[in-house]
Amino acid sequence: MRNESDAKQVESEFTFRAYLTAILGVASILAALIFGLNVLVRTPMQIRGIDIYVMSLILFSCCYLFLGELRTKAIKIVIGQNGMEKSGFLGFGGKVNFRFSEFDGFLTCDIATKNVVHEYLYLMKGDKKRIKVSEAYHANYRELKDQIALKVKNSGHIQFVFWDEVREIFSK
Repeated sequence: MRNESDAKQVESEFTFRAYLTAILGVASILAALIFGLNVLVRTPMQIRGIDIYVMSLILFSCCYLFLGELRTKAIKIVIGQNGMEKSGFLGFGGKVNFRFSEFDGFLTCDIATKNVVHEYLYLMKGDKKRIKVSEAYHANYRELKDQIALKVKNSGHIQFVFWDEVREIFSK
């Protein structure tokens, strides 16, 4: 039998894009391994500049997909009465619990892709984005946003800055 706190929990559901990002992440690791092994068997004189450039691009893609997208955006969220639980990597990462009172507020941001604009919601603690919820990765984004808005202050809307996102990949 479910108790009252279970009845009020909301759990995130992933979009196809979230799963596709995971597949691309695994593919980029495989590409890095294959390309890297191919470069390593060469002598230093056989390594061309394009080899270093391509390897750098593949490694950046791996870092961006795993540290930037899967760790911080493709996250599983369970919202309860007094707080929420977050786990990265589509829910396979470590779980971190937050109380709603820990957050100073939330900000929203629109991120445009070629065909669509996705809204992102950042739960803020100081000047740090502690949790990122997005239309791109969460099929039930509106439900999650509505539940968060009941418990945390809406601090407004911000502009998307790509280099801020890149910098956040390497910060905790």
